[in-house]
Amino acid sequence: MIEGYVVELPDGLADAMQEVVDDEYESLMDEQMLLAEADGEMVSNRVASVTVAMADGSSRSVRLPAPVARLLFERFAPEEVHGIVSAIAQSIENPIDGPLCRKAGE
Repeated sequence: MIEGYVVELPDGLADAMQEVVDDEYESLMDEQMLLAEADGEMVSNRVASVTVAMADGSSRSVRLPAPVARLLFERFAPEEVHGIVSAIAQSIENPIDGPLCRKAGE
């Protein structure tokens, strides 16, 4: 059994406060994933996820195979992993047609 806490927040938090709460939640979830992976009894499904914000304001979980997640979290802080995965998700959501390198004004 996993012990933990339940935190309930009021509706209508200021945007800045909601962003702080969301960032801290993401950091805690990433840390929990690492702790769970380190516990052989808890590792039955080998997958991790990072929650990213989409352009329409919704959030999605990006599933990462455990070996990929482990490599990322061994080399980067949770905030950096979140930034990397968010950048990839945004690139998929807003693809660039044609070459990536272009002259200014094209």
